[in-house]
Order: sequence, then C-alpha cells, then structure tokens
Amino acid sequence: MYKILLLEDNMSDADLIGREIMKRWPDALLKTVSRLEEAKALILNDNPFDIAIFDLKLPDGNGMDLLSDLRADHIGLPIIILTGVGSEEIATAALKAGANDYIPKKSGFYKIVPEQIEYSVNQARLSSQDMAVLYVEHHQSDVDLTSMYLKKQAPYIHLTKVSTGDEALKLLKAETVLSKKFDVVLLDYRLPGLNALELSKIIRQELKLNLAIVIVTGQGDENTAVEALKIGVDDYVVKHKNYLLRLPSVLTSAYRRKELERQQIELKKSETKYRLLADYAADWEYWMNPQGEYIYISPACLQTSGYPPDAYEKNKNLLTDITLPEYKVLLEKHFLGEVFALHKPIEFQIRTAQGEIKWISHFCRPVYNDDGMYVGKRGVNRDITLQKQAEIELRQSEERFKRLFEDLGDAVFVTRVGEKNMGDILEVNTAAVQQSGYSREELLQMNIIHDLSVPNSGTEISSEDSDQKLLKGKTVTYVEKKRRKSGEEYWTEIIITPIEYKGEKAGLSINRDITDRKRAEQIQQIILNISNATQVAVNLNETMQIIQKELGYLMDTKNFFVALYNKETDRIKLPYFRDEKDDIDDFPAGKTLTALVIKSGQSLLIKSEEAQKLEATGEIERVGIDSEVWLGVPLKIKGEVTGAFVIQSYTNQNAYTEKDKEVLEIISHQISISIERKQKEEELKIALEAAKESDRMKTAFLANMSHEFRTPLNAVIGFSSLIDIDTDTTDAVNFAKLINRSGKNLLDIVDEIFEVTLIERGEVKLLRTRNTVSSILNDVYQIILHRQKNQGESAIRIEQIVSGITGQTEIFTDFDKLKQVLLSLLNNALKFTHDGHIRFGVKLDASNSNFVFFVEDSGIGIAPEKQIAVFDKFQIGDDTRTRIYSGVGVGLYITKKLVNLMGGDIWLESSEGEGSTFSFSIPK
Repeated sequence: MYKILLLEDNMSDADLIGREIMKRWPDALLKTVSRLEEAKALILNDNPFDIAIFDLKLPDGNGMDLLSDLRADHIGLPIIILTGVGSEEIATAALKAGANDYIPKKSGFYKIVPEQIEYSVNQARLSSQDMAVLYVEHHQSDVDLTSMYLKKQAPYIHLTKVSTGDEALKLLKAETVLSKKFDVVLLDYRLPGLNALELSKIIRQELKLNLAIVIVTGQGDENTAVEALKIGVDDYVVKHKNYLLRLPSVLTSAYRRKELERQQIELKKSETKYRLLADYAADWEYWMNPQGEYIYISPACLQTSGYPPDAYEKNKNLLTDITLPEYKVLLEKHFLGEVFALHKPIEFQIRTAQGEIKWISHFCRPVYNDDGMYVGKRGVNRDITLQKQAEIELRQSEERFKRLFEDLGDAVFVTRVGEKNMGDILEVNTAAVQQSGYSREELLQMNIIHDLSVPNSGTEISSEDSDQKLLKGKTVTYVEKKRRKSGEEYWTEIIITPIEYKGEKAGLSINRDITDRKRAEQIQQIILNISNATQVAVNLNETMQIIQKELGYLMDTKNFFVALYNKETDRIKLPYFRDEKDDIDDFPAGKTLTALVIKSGQSLLIKSEEAQKLEATGEIERVGIDSEVWLGVPLKIKGEVTGAFVIQSYTNQNAYTEKDKEVLEIISHQISISIERKQKEEELKIALEAAKESDRMKTAFLANMSHEFRTPLNAVIGFSSLIDIDTDTTDAVNFAKLINRSGKNLLDIVDEIFEVTLIERGEVKLLRTRNTVSSILNDVYQIILHRQKNQGESAIRIEQIVSGITGQTEIFTDFDKLKQVLLSLLNNALKFTHDGHIRFGVKLDASNSNFVFFVEDSGIGIAPEKQIAVFDKFQIGDDTRTRIYSGVGVGLYITKKLVNLMGGDIWLESSEGEGSTFSFSIPK
C-alpha cells in the first residue's frame, strides 16, 4: 500500500492523477495539497509518504525550489516533477536538483503516473544499496568530472579508479564467487593497450565473471553498440551533452539486470533441486496456479491418498472430493478464502482410494513475483494419522488423568523440580483450591515451599533433599504444616512422585489434610501429659502451669485461668490465674460468664460484640477487662460441675473456633481429674501435716496442761501443808491468799477447757440485747485497770479510744460475750507487754454497717510464721520447756469462735518486738 503526496493546484489534473492511482492501488493513501507550504509542512513534520509528485508552477512558488530545499536538508523522499513543457533543459534541471524522475504533461500523461511511481520507488530503494564500480578511464579530466558528479548525485556508487585494462585485469583476477569485490565495471571505449571490447571479452570468456559491464564511448554509432552487446556488455553510454545525468541510472539498471539474471540461474538450479527433493519427500507437496490447477504434485500423493499425481492434474477438485463430508466446508473455505489467509494450517480426514480413513495436515502459502503479483500457492499435505491416533490416545489418557486428578479427594499440586524455580506450582486440582483457600489463578503464581509451607513445622526432609530424590526418580513422603489464605495452619501428609509435565521434570504432590488426625494425636498426647503432670508437679499451681503449656500447643493460652465454685458463698475462687491485663483472686459468681458455664454445665464461646449485647440487656455481668473472644469449659467431677477453665484473647477475635471448644471439652475431663487428684494430694498433705501438728500439739498440750495444772496445785498443796497451829498469823494469811490465787488459776484453766468443749459441741448460745457502746467500753476499762493494779504492771499506760461514735450510739449483740472477747484480748496484751502502752476502742467501718473493735499493744509481738495459726486451738507462742509465759493456748481460739458466733470476723497485725493489734468486727 503506497502513501503518496500530490502537490498540484490544477484540480482537473489532480483528479485525473488520483483516479489512475486508485485504479491501480485501491488501498493507496493519497494526500493532495495545492500550496508549497502545506506540502513542506507535511513532509518535514513526520515524512509519512513513500513518494511525492510536485507540479512546477504553483500559486506560492515553484516545485523545483521545494525539491532543492528538501535535498539540501538531506531528505531522500522519492520525488517526481510534473511539467507542462517537456524540454530537455527542464528535465536536466529537475534531475540536477535531485528529482528521481519527471513527467511532461502531454496528452494522457496521467495514465503513466502509476508506472512512474512504481519505478521511482523501486529505483530509490535500489539506490539506497551501495554499489562497487571498477572505473577504467585514462583521461584524468573525465575521471574527475565523473567522480565529482557521482559523489554529489549518487553517493551510493563507490568508484575504484584505474587508467588501463591491465590494471583492471589484476584486480578482476582476484574476484571469486565467494569473494566478490565489484558489482559493475565501467569502461572507457578507447583505452591504451587493451581497449574496452577486448577487456570485456576477457572478462566474459576467460575470467567468466558475471559482472555488469557498461561502456562509455564518444562515438554514438550503431556498429559499436552491436559489437559491444555481442561480447556480453550490458549497456553503453554515449558521451553527449549531459550524459552524466543518465550514468547512475544506467549503472544501476545494468547491475540489477545482471543480478536478476544471476537470481534466475540460481532459481532454476533451486527449482531443479526442489523438484528432486520434492519427488523423494515423504510429504505430499504441490504447486498450484491462481486458477487452482496443479503445476506440480509430488509422487507422495499416491502413498498418502491412493491416487497418482495425474489424477489430481486431471481433476483439480479431487482432494475436496475425497475429503470426509464433515470437513468439506472447512476445506472449501480454506481454498476460497482471502489470499493472505491461505498460510493458516488446517487438519481434516480423507477416504483413500482403498477406502482407508486418514488424517491430513494441510499447510499452504501464497507465492508472489517480484512485482508483488499473486502467481499461485505452494502447499504440503502430510499424513498425520498415526500422530492423530497418538494424540487421541494421549488426550484420552490426559482426560483419564484429569478425572483422577480432579476426582481425587486430596489436594494435588504439580510443582517444578530442579534448583531453578524449585517448588513453583504448575497445576492444581479443585481439592487444592478448597484446601488452601486460594483460587487456581493465585496458586499458579505461587511457590509451594515459600508461600504455603510453614517453616520448621516438623518436615522430616529438606526441600533440597526432596528435590534431589525426585530428580533421581524416587518418591518422597513426609508430613508438614501449611498455611491457608485465611492464616489458619493445617497439617498435611505428602507423597510426591516424579513425573514429566509439558516436557519438563515435575513432581506430583498429593497433600492429604491430616489436621484432625494430627489434632487427635496431639490431644491424646496432651491428655497423657496432663495426666502425668500430677505425678511430676509439686503442687496444684505447677500442675496448672503444665496444663497451660500443653494446651498452648493447640491454641493461644496466654490468658488462662481455673475457676472453682463455692456453692455456700456463691463465690468463684481462682486458684490459678495468668492474664496479660487482669489480676483477680476471686469474685462473686452472680451473672458472670464463668458462673454461666458452671451453673449451666455447658461450654461457651462468645465474642466481644455478643457479650456486649448480653451485658447491655443485663443477662450477664462482666468481671475484669473485656476481651475480644472468651472460651470457657466446665470442670466436672463424677458428673458434678465443680468449676471451669477459661482462655481469652484481647487482640484476635478469631483466636478460637468451635473446633477449639470441642477439643477443650475432650480434654476437660482429664484436666478435672488432674486438678481433683492434685487437690486431694494437697489435702492429704495438709491432713498429714495437720495430723503431725495435732500429734505435736497433743504432746505439747499434755505437757503444757501438766505444767499449768501442776504449778497451781503445787502451790495449793505446798502452802496448805505449811499452815498449822504454829504458823504465824501474817504468814498464814499470805499463804491463804496464794492458795486462793492458785485455785482461781486452776478454775480459769478448767473454765477455758470447758468452754472449748461447749463451743465445739455448738452449745454456746447468744443472748442479744441493745445497749450503748460506751457503757460496754467503760466497764471493760475499769476491769482491766483493776487487773493491772493487782498484777503490779504500773509501767504500762492503758488508753481507751473511741472514734466516730457518740455516748448514745447503741449496739445490738450479746454484751457478756463482747466483754469476754475484749477482756481476753486485753489480758493477752497485759500479759505480753512490759512497758509502753495498751490502747483499745471502737470505730465504724467504711460501709458504716459494722463496729470495729481493736486492742493495740507495744509488747513482744508475734513472729510471722506463728501468725497463721494463732487463732487455732492449743496454739501458744512458745511451747518449749523453758517458756516464760503460762497458758494452754485456747484463749484466742475461744475469742475467734465467739466473734464468728456474733456474726463478725477477727484479724491481727503484728511485728515481732514491736507489738500487736487485734481487730474484730461486730454488725450494728
């Protein structure tokens, strides 16, 4: 398709030229303008044209001027000049200015425009190819003139200049078929020594060089021309005026003719060789003219179709005739289609002369001559029956494989093996898409090792070792963990078999999801480990640590606690609590999530949004900081719910699933057993220690009782034996006082033991009345001052302190028991304080619902290890034989029991050597 620019202001001429161009080339692109500036702008902007045609006389100048400007700018666009005057001077001027050709506007000039366009374009194309010319001329002036002209007007022609025929022969003898130095020999007719005709004869007949030869002669006679052409000269130029203008064209034409002649010789040799090859080729080859008639058909058609070549030459439609009906339309469309589409291959079936069905692969291509005209087509028909059968079998095999591939319940990946791109996924089945959560398109862009496998997840073989085994043809099996698109991890059992996939080595990797099996194995192992935990753990806390760690292999247990329920108090105690944000020991059961699990006996998995809704409606109460997800499972002993264990996450709402809940329900039984067993062990240890302590206390109690009874009895018996008729009255009175005091001590001991018995038998009753608090404190104050005086402890300062109450404030309780408690604590303070102070009194607690009584002293204090058991029965601060303080160790025991009986509680704060403070509460 030509792109043509026409610069013409005469619209009639432009229309005639345009019609001829479109008649010759219907798809040509013709741009017509009438002014020089328009043409120049179009050419200089992007020069989109194959050729331009300029008229000479235009409204804004001369076409020759534009030609000169373009050539000065080194623009090589082929240009034809149109002129209304066909003089030689104008033609010469146009060619000198660089025009490729000129056309005089004579009658019917427009008809030759297409030929001139085609010629000029071809010449321009040829002119762009370098041409080596051996120039033989003895006149230096002619040499200089020719060289200067060609350098300027035809720079693609390169001259090698010599002055005699002998010099030329030396250079030409070095020419060989493989080493060609010159394209054309340009000879002056009259040369010294060998003239042009003699030299031409030697070149043709002796050297047998197929070079173009052009002679330049000053004689324009016909005999010279005939003689030159006879000996093989290709052209001659007469040295008349302006002969140099024609010289480039003559040289180029001579060269092209000789090249064409050489190509025709080569083509004939090639055709002979082709026919020889085609005749003996296995494929059925043919040439066909534009009318569809066979020019040549190879003998292979007989073996392929059962019909000889002459059968096809007689019937050009024979191939269509023997084609099976279902393929006839395909074949007809192929042969009747557009010329440029004939090269597309097709496949069809034929029925041979013997009735055999065969598959044919047909391929043909169009053939054009040098002028671009369609002259027929060449084609090949190949028997591909065996190939087709193999393809069908392969397709069936592939379909069977694909069905197996797709129908296999396990995920299947075809992956690349070998160091380069090892593990790249080449193909997957539907199960692989379902298993991984990725689409097929996503998986085909991934690497099974780097993108799906979880590093160091128990793989028994490295990817490099696996790859090497596959390359050696061995099957590889192992177990590893993978990660789904959602981030969830899962276990797979893998079998990889080496295969060939699309011509390259690959691995067929079958991945069975064994997450449930692996989880079941882990659960069994965890149950076993939890069971063993009771054997290796020292205490319940250590047992809980082991349980938390074991569960952590399955799920997030950073926030984990065990809750035990007390029905009597409706409170939940947390013997084990590990949490990132909270620190809780116990809490009221109420409507908490933990209580909901314990009281319903059902596991609960709840996320923050749902929990907040239930909390807003008052269905549950939250304790501590809200988490994103909360999972609680009941602990059951012999079918009875005793508590729960709970895990929660503050950051990941999807940390736990229903599967995790099911797993915990399975494990919870063993956890319950382990907790109960460890609790029983600790209870047995405590009981054992208590028994040992009881035995020790029994021994100490008996020794203490022996000491406490023996001392006053010895005084009673001893001093009573001293009193007789001779005893001094004063001594007798003193002895009687000592006997009385010792008797009272004995009575106090007996009373304490008796009261302990009554308390333990539950026979102590309260007699509540209402009275002012101040009256009770005043009575107690007078009694303790009297006892201080009798004991001679004047160095001790006793103070009564009342805070937040008035003289009219009343209390409803058993006043005798209250006094007994206060006096017992004050007696102890007086007993263990040798100097300093004793303070006692009362105040209201923060809730204003209880009176808090206290007794504070600056005495000897109580050692920390003794404070835990100070309110237990028969506990004394010093149970050695050298102790200096008397007592049987039941005073504080009785005090605590009486306080509890009155609905209160008692506690102490003490530092050894700094004193003690006993406090107890009594409801208002």
